[in-house]
Amino acid sequence: MVDFFLSLEMLKREYGAHVISTIPTDPYIFEYSDGSKVEVQNPVALSSNPKQQVTASWEPTVLATIIIPNTWGPLLQFALRAWCQARW
Repeated sequence: MVDFFLSLEMLKREYGAHVISTIPTDPYIFEYSDGSKVEVQNPVALSSNPKQQVTASWEPTVLATIIIPNTWGPLLQFALRAWCQARW
């Protein structure tokens, strides 16, 4: 989470970009080893029960195309680097 805020600050300082971020409110679905499923708005709200093991989870995803001016190349490269570091 600290990396996220550092990235936001760097975007603001180096590129003058103002980023709006929100807390996830889309439903996540978790399936337990007994076959039951639970839907939660935020994974933090998922209860931890040592007798049940999460066997699968589904989260909302979006397939998007972002179209930006060529002059935004350095900003796009920064965002891609940050995303790759966070992802892997």
